[in-house]
Amino acid sequence: MLKAVISPQKQKLEVLPQAIEEWMDAIRTYEKRKDASGKRTAIPDEIKTAALEAMLPQDLESHVQLNQSRFNTFDDLLEEINRYVEHKTGKSLKIVSAASALANQNALGDPMDVSSDRKSVV
Repeated sequence: MLKAVISPQKQKLEVLPQAIEEWMDAIRTYEKRKDASGKRTAIPDEIKTAALEAMLPQDLESHVQLNQSRFNTFDDLLEEINRYVEHKTGKSLKIVSAASALANQNALGDPMDVSSDRKSVV
């Protein structure tokens, strides 16, 4: 199972969204498992980043490598790949859309939460 996660097959752009979603499902499944001591093992972002880059078609892989300094996190890279794929094919990754929606919701906070430490502007 780990081999499929860390060394996925190169994909064509047209099937990349589905392939990434299946790969991310494999990561989640792997990370839910416990080792011999009962601990869950998280795959480091550096390994996920390298594996994801290996999946990409050559032109997108080159784009990502040339712009690598712009991606501080694995999620940043995933968002860039989503933008590229959406621009080229009109398809988007469901995972990125869900993650972005959750991040936006967390950034805005709960509008009904009056106990937060946010300062009001008068």
